[in-house]
Amino acid sequence: MPPFRTYEIPGALVSGFLILAACEAGYDGTWLIDQEWNAERISVYGSMSLCIGLVIAAFSRYALERKFVGGWLKAPEEILLAGDPSACHRWKRALFPGYFAPLSQAARDRILLRAGDVHAESARDQSAGLTANRFSTSLQLATICRTVCLGLLAVSLILASGILWNSAVSGWGKAEWRKLGYCVLSLFEAAGMFYRYLKYRRRHAIEGLNDRSGLRA
Repeated sequence: MPPFRTYEIPGALVSGFLILAACEAGYDGTWLIDQEWNAERISVYGSMSLCIGLVIAAFSRYALERKFVGGWLKAPEEILLAGDPSACHRWKRALFPGYFAPLSQAARDRILLRAGDVHAESARDQSAGLTANRFSTSLQLATICRTVCLGLLAVSLILASGILWNSAVSGWGKAEWRKLGYCVLSLFEAAGMFYRYLKYRRRHAIEGLNDRSGLRA
């Protein structure tokens, strides 16, 4: 079994190529632009993009999905079945209102009843296990957004390091302003991708809960 999921490949390719492009832009390279893109070059840089991107995908799975979302924000299954959604920190709900929106009371009661357990903790754990092993379009979109989000953060760091390096060597110029603009744009895009990841991750959890209870979205 490969150390990655097949639906991680699209996001990995995009992230890997963005990182290669950021390395070129940040350090004034010419290995991508002004080159003849024959089959050999496409194969080499495509393979490099995939390898880099798979590393980003694995790290995003650990840092964003398991630690940040699963640990700090709490898994969407837990939030959807929470008996008292107001118990979450208010500032978290203010930052991520869509992610912290609970299921309706009727849908929650039906899910818990069909799970055969009146305790939300047990039902949540079973539902989380179901959604973790279930493939869907929303899961693939969530994975792509999660990987690209971290890839864009890496892009902004590479561009920032390139700005610092070139400023120290040759001073601040128009190229540094351009790189700074790319860096800020990458940060904004990373934030957008993170919100999209939360949206599709929550949708995937709802689909799993609906399948378990017999409900349909």
